[in-house]
Amino acid sequence: RGRANLYWMNADGSNEARRLTQSADNELAGSWHPSGKWLAFWTANPKSMDLRILPIEGDDVSGLTAGKPFTFLGSTANEVRPMFSPDGRWIAYSAGPFGAAEVFVRPFPGPGGQWRISRRGGWFPRWSPREPHLLFIELAHRSVKYVDYHGEGGSFTASEPSVWTPASYMGIGDNSTYDPHPDGQRLVMRLDRKNRDTVVLFQNFFDYLKRVLPEKQGSER
Repeated sequence: RGRANLYWMNADGSNEARRLTQSADNELAGSWHPSGKWLAFWTANPKSMDLRILPIEGDDVSGLTAGKPFTFLGSTANEVRPMFSPDGRWIAYSAGPFGAAEVFVRPFPGPGGQWRISRRGGWFPRWSPREPHLLFIELAHRSVKYVDYHGEGGSFTASEPSVWTPASYMGIGDNSTYDPHPDGQRLVMRLDRKNRDTVVLFQNFFDYLKRVLPEKQGSER
């Protein structure tokens, strides 16, 4: 069976897909560096899964070409799904066996240590485009959680995970089916079946209005 390698093409479909890599391993794209000069991806073979970086050389005038890929992180653990931070200084990823992986962060391009983000299993890290939030799927409850983070120099700090939404996430096989909106305030996701066709009741609505809009207390009907 053929191996999945990396290809690219114009977003408007105006050219043919061009091959970027030649590898005997399966390769899966992770994310682009904000500069467009690096593509983070991971390789998969029967022995390991490792994070790799593909440099992109040239410019729009001279033409863009793929450089030589190099390993960013390879160990006995499986490292997958690298995601560049909005400022390009950090890479979030999942590492560990399927069903027990955790989310970690490392500086890019390195060197540096790693910081564990999730506590009860973590999958599919996503950086909020505007807020200092790093989202992930908690494996224990399949809910979307996030941490507040701060990166300075080579140091990265993150809060304890909090719930972004208690809705139960539904993946499709090994694929991610959620993504934050560019405004950093919303996300799109596929819900598990138990979250569908659900009626939500908001109790004590006018008491809530009195708390948040005290100047309107005399206007309720």
